Amino acid sequence: MTGPGRLGVLLAAALLVGCGAAGAPRPARDGVPAAPTGLRPLRTLTGWRIEGTVPAMDVEGHPLDRPLQWGAFDTAELGLHPPLARAVAGTPLGLSGGPNDPARRLAVAAFHGHAVGEPRGLDLPVWTPPPPPPPPPLVFRRPADGAVELTWLPPADASARVQVFRGEALLGIFDASVAATTDSSPGPAPVYRIVAVGDTYVTGASPPTSP
Repeated sequence: MTGPGRLGVLLAAALLVGCGAAGAPRPARDGVPAAPTGLRPLRTLTGWRIEGTVPAMDVEGHPLDRPLQWGAFDTAELGLHPPLARAVAGTPLGLSGGPNDPARRLAVAAFHGHAVGEPRGLDLPVWTPPPPPPPPPLVFRRPADGAVELTWLPPADASARVQVFRGEALLGIFDASVAATTDSSPGPAPVYRIVAVGDTYVTGASPPTSP
């Protein structure tokens, strides 16, 4: 067997090693997930965040009614070890890394149960640190309605986007040209942070701040 079919079988073996489950991988007609699309590796303070879309369908285009996970595998050890990183579909993959890591190629695939999907290759360049975290936003609670106004310094990278968080909740994602927003339902003791996301990196979070 050659090509994607062989890779899918090998990926299934890797998953079985990781979870200790018995059984053979299912054939394509029995719901092997399609390959992830739109893969994008972003440098973080501790390594990589891999974003992408996991189609809720099998390789033949039929919808899948099972929850999917996805993972990143080392292509040099495909079929010998479990994924280097795994997550629920819709959640980014987190992969550790540092200054001594060379460029490498990964295989990224979705899976459910023993059915491991078609892999898609992803080239990781040499890791370099992302820009430093942005300064905290300025916050002001309006006495009239209790809403909180936030302003921040635009990122130096004009292509970056700014993510605004209240606690762990993402309030919004803004282009570099936007430097303010209003939280109309902040609650009694909100804590805010911002993060800058560029084409190839994600900064650490700003120091927390409250009104």
